[in-house]
Amino acid sequence: MHRSGTSLLARLLGLAGVDLGAESDLAPAAPDNPRGFWEHVGLREVNDELLRAFGGSWIDPPELSDGWLRDPRVATIRARAREILARDFADRALWGFKDPRTSLVADFWREILPGRAVWIVAVRNPLAVAGSLHRRNGMPPVLAEDLWSAYTRAALRLAPAGERVLLHYERLLQDPAGEIERLIAQLRLPVAAPDAAALRREAQQDLRHHQHGPEDVARAPGLRRATQDLYQRLWQGQDPGPLADRADEPGFRRAFLELRAAYGQLLEQQDALRNAAHAREEEAERHRLDLAAARAELHQLRHEQQLLRRRAEHRLGESLRLILRQFRPRSPT
Repeated sequence: MHRSGTSLLARLLGLAGVDLGAESDLAPAAPDNPRGFWEHVGLREVNDELLRAFGGSWIDPPELSDGWLRDPRVATIRARAREILARDFADRALWGFKDPRTSLVADFWREILPGRAVWIVAVRNPLAVAGSLHRRNGMPPVLAEDLWSAYTRAALRLAPAGERVLLHYERLLQDPAGEIERLIAQLRLPVAAPDAAALRREAQQDLRHHQHGPEDVARAPGLRRATQDLYQRLWQGQDPGPLADRADEPGFRRAFLELRAAYGQLLEQQDALRNAAHAREEEAERHRLDLAAARAELHQLRHEQQLLRRRAEHRLGESLRLILRQFRPRSPT
């Protein structure tokens, strides 16, 4: 799920020896994630395209029928995904990619990933996720909770128990080295023991985001009982139970999904405006730098002009003095 510590997890796995792709292929840092997303842009775009193909987005997960992978719209996307994997990761011994959207379309990746694939499901307190999404996107808590449930249930349902490991963001902050070592052992990753001090330093940067404990979920009046039960089961290491997202009264659920879709469209428009504003700011900054460089160059040219004028005046003065000496009347001998 988004805002669940997946970027920190990716950074720590990178330090432990997992290849996440060339730096030029990773999404750049942003104000809401200044230490970087550690997401392969091409693979993230594949996930976005899959969601769009079926009328959804990251904020409005589409309903995918049982045969969705055989849909003709998937064929072109599948070919592009295979091309990216072959181009960027074919010669890598141990590699991975991070994108919360993968939770929604894991069946697609299980079909095309070469060799043995394992899944790390990052879980964070739903109250903290809702708070983070509200600060970043202005998302109402009820929508954030619904997304947390949809992503978490989809990840657990689509990544079989024998192929996945759960990692809680709160425990990763408390003991980054221990949690990464646990992942390496459980997934049997062929890497050396990571530098524990380096992992702790990296995780230290995220401690300011840690605001809610698991006990807060149990007594949060705004959370659905199903959300509370699922999170408590995951936190305690129990079987998550039925993973079908049990719908509320059908008419209310339809209205809620329509509201979520409308909000998703508004949020996409907001993101587009924010990206456009960011692009204009970058363009203005480039112009400012160009203007500063032009001013510096003009200042240098003026300085050189002054030097040339002084040299010219000096030479002209010397020439005049020589001429004057030649025409100066000689004193009688």
